[in-house]
Amino acid sequence: NTAPYYQSGYGLVAYFPFDVNHSDNNLSYDFTKFGYDANVTNATWMNDSCVYDGCYRFDSTYNDFLDFDIDHTFSNLESHTIMTWIRVDEFPDPGADESHVEIIGSSGQEGLFIGSDGDIDVFDDTSSICTTTAAMPANQWFHVAITGNDTGDAFMDSHIYINGSLVTFCTGDGIAWGNAINRIGKDFDGDLDEIMIFNHSLSVTEIAAIYNNQSPRFNSSGEQGFGN
Repeated sequence: NTAPYYQSGYGLVAYFPFDVNHSDNNLSYDFTKFGYDANVTNATWMNDSCVYDGCYRFDSTYNDFLDFDIDHTFSNLESHTIMTWIRVDEFPDPGADESHVEIIGSSGQEGLFIGSDGDIDVFDDTSSICTTTAAMPANQWFHVAITGNDTGDAFMDSHIYINGSLVTFCTGDGIAWGNAINRIGKDFDGDLDEIMIFNHSLSVTEIAAIYNNQSPRFNSSGEQGFGN
């Protein structure tokens, strides 16, 4: 891992900015100290029309995806945050038994998904447990964050944020994490940029701060840090 950035605080355990093309060795680097570099299968790296610098384009026709081995496996009802920028080319086709496809998730179909109606979903064990009512636009970048907050009483609350604002709150419905997060973009048609995974449920203020401050922070060179 030759990442020029560093991260501290916020419980960041994986960060894929996709700023540099590493397709020569089929890797996309994790820019944290943990080095969970992702293997690239067919996905196309681009450096135009992205949110910041580079991004990856996924095409379900060619089975594009990224996979990685993350040592940090979220245990049952462990707090977490998953966030990314998304631009959809084509929504899933429910007629092809693809009413939802994975954006960032596990082999057990847990994580962040998008539906055929443009809905953003939290999936646990192949089922949607929390969803947005408003449809996301096609061919337009938007920022998504999902959080799971351990309530301490054998339940977990889920939150979905769009462009830095809380849009959906589900009480008592959270990801049990029977499997490790290990895939990006499986069966997805579109572009992804700036993927972050935290072992902490970020607050409304923290998520808004990351969304509102990404442009100057990620366009600058040198070291990068998150404050506590």
